[in-house]
Amino acid sequence: MLDKIYEKYYATEASRTPTEWYNILYKKVTSAKTQDEMKQAVENELNNYVKKIWTDDGAVAALQAELQGHGFTYEAGFDDAEKERLNKVHKSLLIKTLQPVFTAIEKNLRSQVIKDKVIAKNKAEHFLKYRMNIKVSVSGGSPDDTVRAELWKDNKKIAAGEEYTIEDPYTGHYIDGFSIKVIDYIKYGMPKTIKVTLTGKNDKKITKSNKIRMYSASDVHVDNFRFKAPKLSDEDEKIETKEKEDYSSQNNNSSYHSIYLADYNSLTAEQKEILNADKKFQASIDKYTDMDYSIEEVDKIVAEAYQEYFKTIKKYIDTGKYTGDFEKDFVADKYGTWELKYDYDILEEIIEYANNQFPSN
Repeated sequence: MLDKIYEKYYATEASRTPTEWYNILYKKVTSAKTQDEMKQAVENELNNYVKKIWTDDGAVAALQAELQGHGFTYEAGFDDAEKERLNKVHKSLLIKTLQPVFTAIEKNLRSQVIKDKVIAKNKAEHFLKYRMNIKVSVSGGSPDDTVRAELWKDNKKIAAGEEYTIEDPYTGHYIDGFSIKVIDYIKYGMPKTIKVTLTGKNDKKITKSNKIRMYSASDVHVDNFRFKAPKLSDEDEKIETKEKEDYSSQNNNSSYHSIYLADYNSLTAEQKEILNADKKFQASIDKYTDMDYSIEEVDKIVAEAYQEYFKTIKKYIDTGKYTGDFEKDFVADKYGTWELKYDYDILEEIIEYANNQFPSN
C-alpha cells in the first residue's frame, strides 16, 4: 500500500516537469562557489524532494484513504525502515530520469564559463588599448622658453611629449605631456617618474622630476613643476595681484583653495572626511594598473569603494538620481571605460563643495 501511496504522491501532489527541475537545480549550482558546493546542493535538493511526502501533513493518510475507497487509515503503522527503502528507490529512479536535465545544466554551465572568459578577454584587451593621458602642471620660466615632459624608468627614458613654448610664466597651467597605451605602460614596468626639462636662452636646460599621481587609468596628472620666473616690476606686481584677487572673488576662492593642496591640519572635519573618502575611491581606481588584480577583482573593489564614498557624498550634496550602486550609477563605453550615467557629476560636485568651505578672504 505504501508503495502505491508514494508513487501517487509524486505523480500528482509533488510532480515536477523536466523544465521545473532544470530551473531549480540550475539556480542552486550557479549560486555555489565551488564544485563540491554544487554537488552538495544537488544532493540536498534530491534528498529533500524524496522525503517531502513524510513532512507533508496528512498527505499519506489522504492518499491512503483515496486508494482504499474509505476514510479508515493506518498511517501510524508505516515504519521508518519502509520509508527509507522507498526514499532510496525513488532517488535512484529520479537520478536516472534527470540525466537529460543534468546534461543540459552541465552544457550550459560550460557555455557560460566560455562566455565569461571571452567577455573578460575582450574587456582586458580593450583596457590594454587605453591611452593614459599624462598631463603636467608647469609654472615659471620666461616667455619663449620651451618645456618638454618625459616618462622615465630606472634612468631610462620611456616616452616623451611634445615641446611647448611658455607664453605666461606667472600662470601655472597644464600641458598635455603625452599619452601612452596601458599595455606599453605595463610592459615598461609601470614607470612613475616624470621629468620636465625647461630650455631657456642659449639652450640652458633645467630638469625637474616628480612622481605620477593617478586619478584614473586614463587621466594622470603630475603637479607642480615650478621654475624660477623673472621678477615682475612693481606696477606689474600690482596688476598681477589685483587680477588674482578679482579672479578669486568671482570664483569663491575655489581656484586658489583646494583640499588636495591645503595643509591637512587646516581643513575642517567635513573637508577631511571628503578628502579621505575621495582618496580612498581614487586609490581603488588606481588598481586597474596593478597586475596583482584581475579586472573583475578591481571592478568589485571600485564598486565597494564607490558605495562607501557615496555615503559621504550624500551627507553634503544632492545626489539626484544616483543610488550608490556602481552598476546603476555608471555605464561603460565600448572600450569598457566607466563613466557616470547622468550629466550631474557628483564626484566633481562634492570636491567643489569641499573647496567652497574655505573661509573667504
